[in-house]
Amino acid sequence: MKEDRCPKCSNSEIKKGIIHAGNGVVHMFPYDNPKSRSSPLTSYYCSECGYVLAIYVENPKNLEK
Repeated sequence: MKEDRCPKCSNSEIKKGIIHAGNGVVHMFPYDNPKSRSSPLTSYYCSECGYVLAIYVENPKNLEK
């Protein structure tokens, strides 16, 4: 990730997190094949104000056909 400061509060402590829902990690599936391989969604967030700077697919190659 290129950003080293929060655009909302200018804090420099950006952390990596896993997005959880219910009992497990949230996964991305290909739109046209939802029963194929998946990848967890990961995010970067500001440790001061909680602003989410990015959400991305951890293993995008898993989503290829």
